[in-house]
Amino acid sequence: FPVTIGVLWLYSKENNPKVFFLQAGTWSELKLSNESQKHLSQSYMRMAVYGKGSEKHLVFVGIDKLIITDLAQKKRRIVPYKFEETGHFSSIALNNGAVVLFFEKASFSLSGDSLISFEFDGVDLPGPVHLMVYEPVLKVYYMLGKDFLASGKIFGVAEKIIHKGFSKELHTLVNYKYLQTYLGDVYYFFNSQLFKFESENQTFLKVDTYSKMRTYYLNSALVDREGIIWIGSARGLLNINSLRFYNFSKGDLLEDEVSALHY
Repeated sequence: FPVTIGVLWLYSKENNPKVFFLQAGTWSELKLSNESQKHLSQSYMRMAVYGKGSEKHLVFVGIDKLIITDLAQKKRRIVPYKFEETGHFSSIALNNGAVVLFFEKASFSLSGDSLISFEFDGVDLPGPVHLMVYEPVLKVYYMLGKDFLASGKIFGVAEKIIHKGFSKELHTLVNYKYLQTYLGDVYYFFNSQLFKFESENQTFLKVDTYSKMRTYYLNSALVDREGIIWIGSARGLLNINSLRFYNFSKGDLLEDEVSALHY
């Protein structure tokens, strides 16, 4: 479920696709057109949100089409794509109004009703970028892909690879990944345990939770505004406050598996 400033979005792809949003403590349903439901009523569906205020857009990713809705102008456009060329959808990034979409196999910029191949300049990356964030303290972009974390000060330019060799080979259809910055540091995983890159001294810290959760990879993570680390996996939810671990299991939650974390 994507999150934008002040709004939590939730979607379901079972039977007829539905979208809900939580704003100011109230849940509401976003009505989908019959055309949108037709394109999304398939086994594959993802959702993302980009932009702020009057520039906010919803992106629904079906098996062969993107449905992009301008929420302010109530306009909708459909962008076809080939799943066999892109793989699973990962995320979206903005650069001065330009929209870049990251997929499992490649990256694309949005141009009208088409996707145009987007290539990173700079050093050669080991594979496609799945997630990218901007760190405002040091004014650096961080790029995460399978088994690598790279950085650069210009959007679309990877200046150096700062960490490699941390991903595990998983026999799953999807990749589990996360990338967030907090007070200049970078937190991330890609089919792995959680890592922290301390930018000030250029060192890495592996936050190894295997002894507590008995899993080699994580589903989700979050560093909240107080600096507390939350980790979700198929075995439950873990809270790390300084060096103390608090494990929330099925006795505390409806299910053991925690697939996403937001605040």
